[in-house]
Amino acid sequence: MLRSAVVIASVMLSLPVYADSFHVAVQYDCNKAEDFVAVYYLGAYNEEGEELMQRLGKDGINPRELVEVTDARITTENTVRRECELSDGSYVVEIGPSPGNRNIQGRCGAHMSAWVTFHKENKLLSRTGFEGDCLDLESPIITSALWRSGAEEADITEVPFSEFYK
Repeated sequence: MLRSAVVIASVMLSLPVYADSFHVAVQYDCNKAEDFVAVYYLGAYNEEGEELMQRLGKDGINPRELVEVTDARITTENTVRRECELSDGSYVVEIGPSPGNRNIQGRCGAHMSAWVTFHKENKLLSRTGFEGDCLDLESPIITSALWRSGAEEADITEVPFSEFYK
């Protein structure tokens, strides 16, 4: 019995170990027919996450592609701007990266999220980050921010951390 346990343990220790990787993306949607502009924060683990990134299309944004890294430090953060003409005027949505740490080898250095702003006719309407600090497991994650034509504020949808990172 002991010999079997030793053999099983030896085999298990020699098997390769793989870490889970979580992928996040932002999807932009200018829906003129229903008179709103929205962004959706999406995420998935491993192969499902890789598939998510491959099917983003022209209105999908990978926040990791918005940063430039030199010598393990984020040196530049770029943004994406999209315009949407709704019934009450022109809206501009700007999406940017939100790195956990500019030192990618430091605390939260592997973590990447994003933020979004809504503007109408050069006036800032709203700015929100989709999630907080990488070690904050209690705060909800924003999964969508939607601005309807004529609205006073964005409709925000949140889910618990555990639901987003499942």
